[in-house]
Amino acid sequence: IRRANDRYGLSMQEYIRKTRADMQKIASKPEFRGTGITECTTLIGYDKDAERKILIAALYPYVQRPACEISDIVDKMSKEEKAQVIKAYINQRGNRRHRPGRAFEMAYYDFDICANFGAYRDLQRHRILTQQRQPLTPYLGYKIPQEIKDSGYENGFRDAMEGAKNAYEEIAQKHRLEAQYIVPLAYNIRWHMAMNLREAYQMLELRSSMHGHADYRHVAQQMFREIEK
Repeated sequence: IRRANDRYGLSMQEYIRKTRADMQKIASKPEFRGTGITECTTLIGYDKDAERKILIAALYPYVQRPACEISDIVDKMSKEEKAQVIKAYINQRGNRRHRPGRAFEMAYYDFDICANFGAYRDLQRHRILTQQRQPLTPYLGYKIPQEIKDSGYENGFRDAMEGAKNAYEEIAQKHRLEAQYIVPLAYNIRWHMAMNLREAYQMLELRSSMHGHADYRHVAQQMFREIEK
C-alpha cells in the first residue's frame, strides 16, 4: 500500500488504465455486443495428450532416465500397463484431502461458465487456477430460487430484481464499473476458468458435495461431466 502512489505505483496505475481503455475501445465494436441469455458450463479447451503427459510425469521421480526416454517407454505401453501406472499413482486416496500427485498438473481444462453471481463468488475463491470474469450486469438474466417460488414471493422477487436493473442503468450512465455493486447476486455473470487436472480433483470434489449450495454444485457437476466426456 505504501508503494501504491510512488513512482512505480503511479506508472502501474497508468499502465492498467490505458490498457483497459484500449481494450474497451476494441470491445465496443458491434460484433462483440452480447446476444442471448443462457446458463451454461462449456469445456472450450482441453489437453488431448493428457494421459500420456500424466504417465510420463508420474514415472519421472521414480526412475533414472531422462523424460524423453520415459516418453518412449510410455508410448510402447499397452492400455493395461498404462492403467496399472495410473492406478498405482492414485488408488490409495482415502478422501478428498489426499490430493493426487503433481503429475496431474500436466493436463489442463478450460471452461466458459455462465451462472448466477452468488455461485461465482464461491467458485472464485479457488486460487490454484486462472480466472477472468466479464462485467456484472443485469443483462444475462437471473435465477429465482425454488424456495422463493414455493413461498409465494416470486412477484416481489421479480420486482426487486427489476428495480435493481433500473438502478444499475441509471448509475452506469456515468459509472459503469461502480454500477456493478447494485446488481444482486441472483443475476448471472459469465466467467472463464482454466485449471489443471490436479486442481480439478480438489475443486470439483469439494464443490459438488452435498454440503454445498445447489447453484455451485450444479456448475461443479457439469464441469465433471464435461471432463468425463
